[in-house]
Amino acid sequence: MSTTTRKPNIARRVARIAGILVVVWLLGLATAWMLQGRLIFPRWLPAPRALESAPSDVEVWEIPIKGDAPVEAWFMPAVNAQKPAPVVILTHGNAEIIDDDLFNAREWSHQGLHVLMPEYRGYGRSGGQPGQDVIVSDVCEFIDRLKTRDDVDSDRIGMIGRSIGCGVASQVALKHPPAAMVLIVPPARIDSMAWSFGFPSFLVEHPFRSDLALPLIDAPILIVPRDRDEIIPESHAGILHEAAPNGQLFPVGGTHNTPDVPGIEERAIASFINEHLLNP
Repeated sequence: MSTTTRKPNIARRVARIAGILVVVWLLGLATAWMLQGRLIFPRWLPAPRALESAPSDVEVWEIPIKGDAPVEAWFMPAVNAQKPAPVVILTHGNAEIIDDDLFNAREWSHQGLHVLMPEYRGYGRSGGQPGQDVIVSDVCEFIDRLKTRDDVDSDRIGMIGRSIGCGVASQVALKHPPAAMVLIVPPARIDSMAWSFGFPSFLVEHPFRSDLALPLIDAPILIVPRDRDEIIPESHAGILHEAAPNGQLFPVGGTHNTPDVPGIEERAIASFINEHLLNP
């Protein structure tokens, strides 16, 4: 067989392999696009931790969903606080539920803060399907209810987000400007991490663009990244710090889920909340 004959054969094989790889990649993209809701919101992971019913020290607020269980939020009143009292809103990570925030909520309550813990659709006891738009809409609706209470100081409402909850808090803050915000292990944008899995960012339906939201938020913002975060790239905290007009960066040691010395992080957050909500 001549050299000229072999070259076309090799070219056809390369083209065939390349075509197969493209088809496989496109099929993978289609699968990832259809499953992205389950990947971004793995609500089955914290499901075993959900209590059967709310504890006695919280009020249960609900948003009805036709044909499904309502979306719930827990409101924990401040203990022995001035009236009206400030509020802190806790928005949790994508593998957490409001039940996980009970300990922290009680701590804040005993320091004189009302606490609102909105659940995400499809998480815990709440029905529906999670998504950026519906989660933000639900949280805003709960805040509207919050502001109707006589015992709430509507000028002193703060937000503490964790992981994807930072994205929720940032989007909500565009509609309900807070007095202060704390962002713990925050992603600057969810969609930017898609390329590490070979998935184009423009196909992500729930991008949570905190990097675009923070420049529009004048409130003081405490940004708390951890130095060995294995989920959120190190650059994200810096992006948010540069984007926030009134941002403060407070890096600590630790992984995404666990700080090396919890007390250091907790004291910094408590001091920030005390300065901007309790004693502004």
